[in-house]
Amino acid sequence: MIKFGTGGWRAVIGEDFTKFNIQKLSKALAIKMFNEGVAEYGIVLGYGGRLLSGEAARWEEEAFAAEGITTYLINRPSRAFD
Repeated sequence: MIKFGTGGWRAVIGEDFTKFNIQKLSKALAIKMFNEGVAEYGIVLGYGGRLLSGEAARWEEEAFAAEGITTYLINRPSRAFD
């Protein structure tokens, strides 16, 4: 189950924070983007220096691409997200 708190998604890596759930969440966001008529603009993904952040961003990128949404991945960690 994906649970959100005041600071975002709260999950244990390997239990709830998994590739499957990351891509499930990304697909849901893609559907929302289509429903709101903004999917054609694409999405920008960034990540921080925490464990698996870069991998998670690439898993998201795969999910958006599978839904036909152009993805712009910032290919380096940002300190702003830590």
